[in-house]
Amino acid sequence: MCLLCTTRLVSPRLRLLAFFALGTLLFFAYRSHFRLWRPRVDDRSSSINGGSSTDTGSDPRALIARADHFYWLNNGPRAAPLYARAEQLSSARGDTRNAIHAKVGHLRSEAETMSFVDLSGYLEQQLHNPIVERDRALQLWCLIAKGYTTSRVTGSTM
Repeated sequence: MCLLCTTRLVSPRLRLLAFFALGTLLFFAYRSHFRLWRPRVDDRSSSINGGSSTDTGSDPRALIARADHFYWLNNGPRAAPLYARAEQLSSARGDTRNAIHAKVGHLRSEAETMSFVDLSGYLEQQLHNPIVERDRALQLWCLIAKGYTTSRVTGSTM
């Protein structure tokens, strides 16, 4: 026996209200689904993992921010070239702070291809650099990289 067909249990008004509510719910669910998943045609709204103009841009801070994003997602292969480009641009502009940040990020992104002991030693040297000692954010960045590297040297898991 159909639940909505029983005229004695459900009034016609209630049935109409239920169908209207269900139809409204389905309409908005359908509309929101296709609004969220509609393919984007313009270049300005490229996805975060796709290529964009910031990959080859000339702003080292934007490149570092994008590389940091990929670094924190554990996507070292995507972050490494961005760090390398940011390091070149920062060095050319004489911006030592951003050059150090990019160099540490670049080395850490490619850490699987080099000796962890050597990388840990390099990071230790950077922690004693006067520029790093004065900049708390850069010091934290180097400490984070050193912590990840040292945990790989000692074999402990996070």
